[in-house]
Amino acid sequence: MSGEVQIELAIRPDGGVESAKAISGDPILMPSALESARHSTFRCKACEAGDTQYRLTYIFRIVGELDRCCCSGASTHRPVESEVSQSEDRITVTASPGC
Repeated sequence: MSGEVQIELAIRPDGGVESAKAISGDPILMPSALESARHSTFRCKACEAGDTQYRLTYIFRIVGELDRCCCSGASTHRPVESEVSQSEDRITVTASPGC
C-alpha cells in the first residue's frame, strides 16, 4: 500500500503539537500519519503569539516484493526494513513489505 496523507497541525510555542487533524488522503493511512505527527516536535520560529497552524504531508511507500516463503510460516518472519526522510513540509516513509 502506498499513498499520501495531508495533516493540519497546531504547533505550540515550545514546538509540541497541540492538535493534529487529517484533511485529505487515504483513510487507511490516516491513523499512522496522525500518530506520527502527534509524537513529533517542531522548531517553531514564529510561535511567540500562541499556536501556529502548519500543514504536513506524509508519503507512504512500500517497495520490493513480498517473500511468500517468509509469510507461509515455513521460516521465521523477517523484520520490516524502513527509512524515513524529511523535507520542509513532507515526511516520506519507505518500507519493505512485511509478513
